[in-house]
Amino acid sequence: MKVRHLYFILAGIAISLSVLGIPRYIADDKSYSVQGRDENDEGLIILVCYVGENMVKPMDEICRAYERLNPGTALECYDSGTTDLDKTIRDNCNGDLFLPGSNSYTDKMKKEGLVILDKPVCKHILSVIVPVYAKVKVWQDLMKPGIRIGRGNENNCSVGRLAKRVVKKSGLAQIETNIKILSVINFQSSSFKSLLGNGESQTIDALMNWRNMSFCPKEYKDKLMIIDIPENINIIKTIPIAVLKYSKHPKAADKFARFVSSEEGKRIFRKRGFATCDE
Repeated sequence: MKVRHLYFILAGIAISLSVLGIPRYIADDKSYSVQGRDENDEGLIILVCYVGENMVKPMDEICRAYERLNPGTALECYDSGTTDLDKTIRDNCNGDLFLPGSNSYTDKMKKEGLVILDKPVCKHILSVIVPVYAKVKVWQDLMKPGIRIGRGNENNCSVGRLAKRVVKKSGLAQIETNIKILSVINFQSSSFKSLLGNGESQTIDALMNWRNMSFCPKEYKDKLMIIDIPENINIIKTIPIAVLKYSKHPKAADKFARFVSSEEGKRIFRKRGFATCDE
């Protein structure tokens, strides 16, 4: 995926979001790029959408499909950990849409009057990802002394916060002892390289992450397997699409939100390994 940093004006002040280390414009091909378009171009509506980093691939496809159907609208998407995006929205009071990793963010925003409306799209299901050749084969193996279980930092990402809750809910002290906290856990990070490494380069034996991460880049496709977390301790999250109160184009944002939560949007999420809310 081609990624490049953008700058845009917030409250009359030029702020570089890339300097904050948060937003990244996502685009797979030229048909999706809005390079050269200006927000003031007559007849063109540009919607700013904040996307949790685990939903980048389905949202990239959805955005391109929507732009083909609605040539008068362009999407600028910025992705990062949901916690970072939540902070960016609050700090900058800007943006049209928000697709967080959990509805807990938008539920809080609705109470605070920051969200006009939201619609459920799909589910976030926590699981344990291991290499196919790993010594960890079943859930019980995570309780063995010396097993290194990676999870995200709860201060940076929703999956890390949820993993912490699930481990605590399990009441299994040895699993908590085996946890190793990682700052970033996407496929571009060193965590997957360390999971699939050999010898000293393999620093973790298992990774607590979203189940759909098994739908991964081709180089990992046949190297990973999923271990399900027992239903009695797992916590399923809902991923919503929300229209922010800061939207300059609330009607256009509402139309796009309905597309994301439509059967076509859900079909794209299912293709990327997500379970949708109607399943």
